[in-house]
Order: sequence, then structure tokens, then C-alpha cells
Amino acid sequence: MGEIQSAAVLTVDTIFTWQPNGYSIDCQCRLRIYKLSFDTAIVIVSTLPEDSSVALNGMMLQLIHVVCYRFGLAPNKTMWVEHDPGWHPNSQEHYYEVLLIWNEANWQKSSKDKIEQLLGQPL
Repeated sequence: MGEIQSAAVLTVDTIFTWQPNGYSIDCQCRLRIYKLSFDTAIVIVSTLPEDSSVALNGMMLQLIHVVCYRFGLAPNKTMWVEHDPGWHPNSQEHYYEVLLIWNEANWQKSSKDKIEQLLGQPL
């Protein structure tokens, strides 16, 4: 009998606002949370065209902390993906898996196809 794999369930798709430590302005990103099971998830954070001056990667640890707190996610049971839609002229869309090791984040280039395969559905 073949293995049945169900698609992840999109539970949150919103413009998320937070204020990073050391900043006097609010930052925004598109936040998508896909639940794979009761306690595992894939979170995709995307830059917005009007907020593209603020790099998400410099604030990713703070953003992960806030998202985990607000949505009840366990950081070690969540796959984090940073998505750059390529808003600037001559730039391309990119996906990065954000790997958490202790209190550091490391980025590993990924692809839309790989993320869609993990989700079991198109983005």
C-alpha cells in the first residue's frame, strides 16, 4: 500500500506588524503559517514592496521569537522560510531556509519547488 501524504493546512496568511528591538518604527512582512500536524509547522515570511528597505534577515531571530509567542509555535518544531519576492528591478525571487542553531540563524538557499513539495501544494 502506498504512503498517503496530506497537504499542509494554511492557517495564517496576513500582513504581520512588529517593532524590532532598537527600532522606533514598525516593520511589516507577509506571514504565512502552514500546519503540518498539531505541533509542527512551516512559516514563510516575505518582504513587502513598500517595506523592502528593511532586510528581514537582520531581524529574523527577533521575528521568530515574536511569531512563536503570538501564534504558540515551538521554534524547534517549525521550519522557517524567508521569501524575497524580488520587488526591485533586476532582482529575482528567492527562498531561503532559516536554520536555527543555538541563538543564531543561518540561511540556506532553497527553491519554490522544494517548499511546494514540503507543503504538498502550490504557493
